[in-house]
Amino acid sequence: MEPADISQYFRHRAGQALIGPPEQAVSGLAFIGLRENGRKLDAIWSTGGSVWSHLDAALAEYPNADFLEVCLTQSVQKITARQWEKKLTNRSSGRYGIQIILPDKVYRLSPTEMIAQNRTPQRLFAAVLEKHNLSAERFFATGGTVELLGMKQFFCFPAQARAVAVYRGNTIVADSRDRDVIEQTIEGMGNWFMANSGSDGEIPYKYWPSRGEYSTADNTIRRFMATIALNRLGQAAGDGKKIKAARRNLQFNLARFYQEDKEFGLIAWDGSVKLGAVALAALAILESPQSEKFAGQYGKLSRTIEALWQDDGSFRTFYRPAERNDNQNFYPGEALLFLASALERDNVPEKLQRVLKSVDYYRTWFRSNRNPAFVPWHTMACAKLWPLCRQADLVDYVFEMNDWLLDHQQWGGDLDPDLWGRFYTPGKPYGPPHASSTGVFLESLVDALALAREREDGQRADRYETAIWRGIRSIAQLQFKDEIDTFYISRKARVIGSVRTEAYDNEVRVDNVQHALMALLRFRDLL
Repeated sequence: MEPADISQYFRHRAGQALIGPPEQAVSGLAFIGLRENGRKLDAIWSTGGSVWSHLDAALAEYPNADFLEVCLTQSVQKITARQWEKKLTNRSSGRYGIQIILPDKVYRLSPTEMIAQNRTPQRLFAAVLEKHNLSAERFFATGGTVELLGMKQFFCFPAQARAVAVYRGNTIVADSRDRDVIEQTIEGMGNWFMANSGSDGEIPYKYWPSRGEYSTADNTIRRFMATIALNRLGQAAGDGKKIKAARRNLQFNLARFYQEDKEFGLIAWDGSVKLGAVALAALAILESPQSEKFAGQYGKLSRTIEALWQDDGSFRTFYRPAERNDNQNFYPGEALLFLASALERDNVPEKLQRVLKSVDYYRTWFRSNRNPAFVPWHTMACAKLWPLCRQADLVDYVFEMNDWLLDHQQWGGDLDPDLWGRFYTPGKPYGPPHASSTGVFLESLVDALALAREREDGQRADRYETAIWRGIRSIAQLQFKDEIDTFYISRKARVIGSVRTEAYDNEVRVDNVQHALMALLRFRDLL
């Protein structure tokens, strides 16, 4: 079954063709979902008979339906009691339908429903077990059955007599080195920022498209990174509206999170003051065209960073609670990025030596505690420090980190094609795959690429550039773009241009956008 076959059915319904539907229309287990402007009208499972007949009946009942999900079963895989934990994975979400059979009840979820509901097969199975007060062992022991349904997925637009074959409820972005992809991705991100910038300056931190709700969670570091990203975009485009939106956002974030403790400036939230949040707030002020208006806050935030610096070059990572000193993979690097950026404006030799001492400390730390999360911040800091001191070992250190990082990017093989280009290391405690991780690793690799080109290290530059293009493919795959990947969303302006967390997780978080945006802006300059 191909899209043309289904399109023929719709052309026939619209009276645009004299031939009727194919005589041997698909039969068997199939799913038909009907929507109007993203809103679900009905979900129908047919267990036999012609799919065309079921489409006829569904469209007769819902003549206003402007979108259909059609999923046709091609294979059925029975899952045993020993297999279910390994088979009902996140990666199977949106790739397969699921059928859970009990003696008196059958539960089904199509792959496109999983995407629309942001629901995984294991979550449905867990919900069924809970509803029937069963353990997994008891479920299988009493004859329960779980089946994964290999289903061809089509999205249909009746008014256009058009059908599109989709993969996990989306189309696959091709592997290419097309600069238009960069421009389109940047433009979409900028449009999302502006469409979601409130009159008070707030940019939402997290949004759940399936629920149509904003999360009440928050993160001060990501909030101020969004300010930096929007300001850089406005500056790069010479767009006064975006620059003003960034300033309003900075004002909003400072009003919400900035506090003082005598001579120290704090970015406080939920009982903690993190070194990383203080550093990125200071960086947001430093890069603002209106930085003089926030000079008082900037001076006190800088003083806090200085107070958290230790004589051996390390940083205390929390001002509050003072006993905490974790997140060493993140916060010291963010502090060094700010300090290096400040030195670009005012290169004070004494401050430069302190920062270089910290680089030495954390270089040793990294070699004993390797983690991908560490790499981007220290790479960006060293890239800024290199022109100020011309210490060759800084460049060597950047290459050491990013050469190691390359091994954590996934590409090809039996990996699902919509996951190619992401950064993830199965079996390692580095965390799950995430769009924000891919974005920040792209920032790292772009700076490493610039240094490799400066060194005229062609082989290394080629490796970095290949990894960057692959990462861009991943981000473009995850970006909400059109009527296909927003098929279940009514308020499309809330998501168009943003970046979902994974192909099977549609949560939108602001750092999914901002890291990739800053990487793309820099990479575009290199091109």
